[in-house]
Amino acid sequence: MTPGVHDRYTLPGSGGVLRNQLGLRSAVELDEALNDHATLEWAGLLQEPTPARLDFAYLSYIHRRLFGRVLGDETVGYWAGEVRSNAAPMGAGAPASYMRTKRLFGKV
Repeated sequence: MTPGVHDRYTLPGSGGVLRNQLGLRSAVELDEALNDHATLEWAGLLQEPTPARLDFAYLSYIHRRLFGRVLGDETVGYWAGEVRSNAAPMGAGAPASYMRTKRLFGKV
């Protein structure tokens, strides 16, 4: 989470912690929960056949599987795997945006 980020996807007064279904207000705790959940879901994904065509829809499916049970809430909805209107930085990484992701994913 990025301190100082305040948009509809973050908890007010949290310093940029994303809204989540676990009620976590600490960036460290949310990161740990996301890592734990994503690890379990990744193991499940490995058991599924990989589609012949890796496209943006499949990338969205992976995102929804990895983070969908953690991110979002009833206030703003559950956005994992959905295209959002704003760039949302996670940790020290670069902000994800629809156009940037489509451009990069199209090169794979």
